Amino acid sequence: MIYTLTLNPSLDRTITVSNLIIGQVINRAEEVRDDPGGKGINVCRVLHRLGKESLALGLLGGYTGKWVRELLNREGIHHDFLEIKGETRINILIYDRIKNRRLKVNGQGPEISPSELSQLQEKILHLYPLPEFLILSGSLPPGVPAYIYRQIILLVKSYGVKTVLDSEGLPLSLGAEGRPFLIKPNHQETEGLLGKKLRKRDDFLNAAFTLRQQGIELVSISRGVRGAILACQQGCWEAIPPSVTIRSTVGAGDSFLAGLVLSLTEKKDPAEAVRFAVAAGTASVLSPGTGLCQREQVEKLLSRVNVRRID
Repeated sequence: MIYTLTLNPSLDRTITVSNLIIGQVINRAEEVRDDPGGKGINVCRVLHRLGKESLALGLLGGYTGKWVRELLNREGIHHDFLEIKGETRINILIYDRIKNRRLKVNGQGPEISPSELSQLQEKILHLYPLPEFLILSGSLPPGVPAYIYRQIILLVKSYGVKTVLDSEGLPLSLGAEGRPFLIKPNHQETEGLLGKKLRKRDDFLNAAFTLRQQGIELVSISRGVRGAILACQQGCWEAIPPSVTIRSTVGAGDSFLAGLVLSLTEKKDPAEAVRFAVAAGTASVLSPGTGLCQREQVEKLLSRVNVRRID
């Protein structure tokens, strides 16, 4: 079983317009779409579409939180969120279909009380059945300490749970100190972890090697249209996606991560695991807003992903 933890979930509202003009009094929406959001929630949505059941954990509150629950129910996503007093945030994505441009504004999130955080940790302590993988991903709302991911990683590792970390900034760097099983930083996040600029492919290979030396078993560095690198005990692989028309990059990294973790549960070899992950991430950019990927799209793209071993 795969569990995800989203501490700062959201309602993702995509507003589609034609020829957005900044400063104009009226820009009329042609379409408004609501999706349940947050990195862990996105991973669960993709896993469900790929035929793998999972459970979404986290914090939800207020009217927005109820709407997120309803949207998850409509998709058939299993979830067990702790109800909080604050109002779950709303993220706004404006998509100009004529200019093919996107403007995204993320909400901050509600203040989380020490009591609510304690209740959540208690829930994680008593997860049953124990997950094979626990994916910790996304930003932190106000009131949650930056070391929370490290704390949870160390806690569940003692039960034999494999942890996956996908965050940024201090929560990522502190979480990495807990030596999760897998991390998936992007270009900028990897630079932040190592404190230096990465420019050439060899820089990313060395970065993955360095992170593995720190006790992280699998390191996957995503590089957008340049593909991804996966480093593990068996070696290092690079996967390059095919060229496609990008409609939205929101959730592409989450789709990638879902594809990768699913492949690991199916015991695929590293080359096929990173191939499937890149195909899932690429399929995601074909959908507007946070529409994420569909299984049929992923399968069509698989043969077009170029994977090679790097010695």
